[in-house]
Amino acid sequence: DFFFGFAMLFAAPVFSGDKSQSLIRAGLTISGMLCLAGLAGPAFGDMRLQVPGIIGYAFGFPLTCVLLARLLARSDESAG
Repeated sequence: DFFFGFAMLFAAPVFSGDKSQSLIRAGLTISGMLCLAGLAGPAFGDMRLQVPGIIGYAFGFPLTCVLLARLLARSDESAG
């Protein structure tokens, strides 16, 4: 959760521009914050507190990857 969360937060500012890039930036930011919030589980010894982290990397990140793949496919078509 720690490194993955920070990686997503550091990658988020790269995407600025149109609506799809804004959605990717928001998805990376929200997923990263959820992953970092999931660190509370091991820190407090209550693994139920890790659920936000699981939501961040198991659901939020894959959805953001779909948006990212669509953006890259669109930019590849326009370049070719």
